[in-house]
Amino acid sequence: MLGCDDGNTKNGDGCSSTCEVEDGYVCTGGSPHSKDTCVRGLPSAVTIVSSGQSHVWGKVIINIKLNYMPQALIDSAVDCRNRCNNVLSARIISGDSSATSIIASYIPNTRYSFSVEVVFDKEPIGMFVLQVGLRPSIAAKYFGSIDTSKTLNVNVNPAYFSHNTVTGEIIN
Repeated sequence: MLGCDDGNTKNGDGCSSTCEVEDGYVCTGGSPHSKDTCVRGLPSAVTIVSSGQSHVWGKVIINIKLNYMPQALIDSAVDCRNRCNNVLSARIISGDSSATSIIASYIPNTRYSFSVEVVFDKEPIGMFVLQVGLRPSIAAKYFGSIDTSKTLNVNVNPAYFSHNTVTGEIIN
């Protein structure tokens, strides 16, 4: 969460009572001697970043974070049912393409984080490149004039991660 201080403890004005920037707001200008100014703002483009990977027997899990998701999408009983698994599009574009399923699920109570589970149901898993983006139908319905054309290519090397084949736990 981004921190802010607008000089009060009210929620709903861009800077929450716990001094965190609220959804849909941008806060600027603060210093130790001056307050932040918070205004409603939307990003000009959706950015997608990878925030980590893990490997358990037969699958790889990749954490993905967006910089923005409209609240209407998060609240949608239709488009965000089943943990918003229709919001992102994820596909293997090179390397080991023997995955049996790829499911991207929203992680509740986060700021736009998803867990992408690439299931192979076998070992060893070879290196691959996963391309992740917003599903075009979702982008058109919820994101308006925000540029949603960017995709992220994630290089995955499952052999890089050690794992315990009995429990599936990562070991260091």
